[in-house]
Amino acid sequence: MSKIIVSFKGATIAEYDVRPGEMIIGRKSSADVQIDSLAVSGSHAKISTQGDTTTIEDLGSTNGSFIDGQKITSHTLNNGDAVQIGKHTITFVSGPSAAVEEDDDDDDEFEKTVVLGVNAMPNIAPPPPKPATPAPGATAASAPQIGGLQILNGPRSGLIFKLTKSLTNVGQKGHCAAVISRRGGGYHLAHVDGPNPPSVNGEQLGKQARPLQEGDVVEIGTIKMQFMASA
Repeated sequence: MSKIIVSFKGATIAEYDVRPGEMIIGRKSSADVQIDSLAVSGSHAKISTQGDTTTIEDLGSTNGSFIDGQKITSHTLNNGDAVQIGKHTITFVSGPSAAVEEDDDDDDEFEKTVVLGVNAMPNIAPPPPKPATPAPGATAASAPQIGGLQILNGPRSGLIFKLTKSLTNVGQKGHCAAVISRRGGGYHLAHVDGPNPPSVNGEQLGKQARPLQEGDVVEIGTIKMQFMASA
């Protein structure tokens, strides 16, 4: 089932299953998705689901609804779309994209724990070479830092997944599913589904998203990975 995840400054504060029909997002207590913030209108936006299609429509709110900095009136939601409403973020995680197809090869556990929904597979790369030492007086050009996860065990140990998107789904259906969100120049890990939450440095995640720091060891299912702030 598809979900919407409500977050504030990178921390997950609520999750809702997306049901068929309409769901109102707003400040009113009667809203299906209530966000108690003065930046959110009483009835701010509407999520409509028919079959496999889910759309979001701004209901003439005072402060508007935005995706990637662009104001929207109506938008068909794709997996990983993040809608900015006031200071809150509404992230759509689609059911089909969040599912994992079991692999028949039990020896390759990595095939059962995969990064999904964000075309991450083409971003697999071998460990990067050490950067060349700049010439004296040279100034490095500033560029957004792209994080990554380096696999620490299994047959693909050493490979790196680059976290280039605003939302990356990681996990195994019904067992351990998580979301890595890219916000404000940093990355946050949140548990989405399954009875076994992921862990960071041996500590299981709770209900709140956890910021990832350079060198953090992330365990999702049987796969162990290390977070790299710059991949």
